[in-house]
Amino acid sequence: MSSDDYRFLGLDAARKALDLIEKTHSPPDARSFNLWQVYAQGENRPLCAAVDDILARKRTLDEADIASLYQAHLGEKSSHDDAQHIAATLMREVQKVLESLDRSTGSASRYDQALNQISSRLDEKLDAGALRQAARQISEVTRNTIAENEAMRANLTSTRAELDAMRQQLDEVQAEALTDGLTRLANRRHFDQHLALLFRDFHAQSGPTALVMMDIDHFKRFNDQHGHQTGDVVLRLAAETMKRNTPVGALAARFGGEELALIVPNCEIFDAIRIAEAIRTQLRGRDLVKRSTGQRLGRVTVSCGVAVTNSQSTASSLIASADKCLYAAKERGRDQTVSQIDLPSAAPVRRAG
Repeated sequence: MSSDDYRFLGLDAARKALDLIEKTHSPPDARSFNLWQVYAQGENRPLCAAVDDILARKRTLDEADIASLYQAHLGEKSSHDDAQHIAATLMREVQKVLESLDRSTGSASRYDQALNQISSRLDEKLDAGALRQAARQISEVTRNTIAENEAMRANLTSTRAELDAMRQQLDEVQAEALTDGLTRLANRRHFDQHLALLFRDFHAQSGPTALVMMDIDHFKRFNDQHGHQTGDVVLRLAAETMKRNTPVGALAARFGGEELALIVPNCEIFDAIRIAEAIRTQLRGRDLVKRSTGQRLGRVTVSCGVAVTNSQSTASSLIASADKCLYAAKERGRDQTVSQIDLPSAAPVRRAG
């Protein structure tokens, strides 16, 4: 099997992997994609048998199944670790082939032109029939070769377009894995990754990082009185209000349940308080009405906790500080913003020993 055959097999397996993720309702993340791609290639027979056994029993592969299969048959350090890397590698390989064809086609075109010139000169010599015929035959072969290369290049160009589409699908799959389905904010996983990345480059920032923690007041009571669907509407409203007030470069996330969070790099405490207050007051200004019945549901209020980093901060200490402020806002009657500077013991956030 040629190297080109292997490239097309890899593309086919990647396409099948995306279809299998959707068909089996598997988690849309890189690990799931990697496992299904290996499955689609069919070379890892123990893995294929294990997957088929699970599908025969319940027709789906959940996150726990994927983790167990991955650990048992691929290992944590599998060469398939990064789905995006696979697509990018395939893309580079196809690009190399296209560049080679560009060079070879250009060379063949020049060769064809030279042979035609030779043939024209031979036409002037009546005793050179055999040579003319040979030159024309070589020219015809060259033209055929060019045509074949052009057809191959067209096929590979089409393949590159397919790879572009596949890479876009992978981007969408990975973005979906980092997005909360209800609010369309970043999910907790994305929040944790983003905060960890900020602290990795902590010293490169020109100012502190602010964290706003926001919790919808009396959310459980609201759900009990009006139903979970109405509760979902309230959550989405809070999320949309947060998004409208999210500065460029900041990340809005659903931290968990009815609690939202906003990470703002290079943000001083008073700027973070203004952002939190803008979200809180805009929400409070909305009077909710249930469309199906016209029933007035009242106003949505939120409590906010605001903290910023200092030179000793860690991701966990920043979260703990903002959460402490949020708790204080709840204790003081809700529907308000409390920051580090409002607490009696406004000591700096220190690295846990």
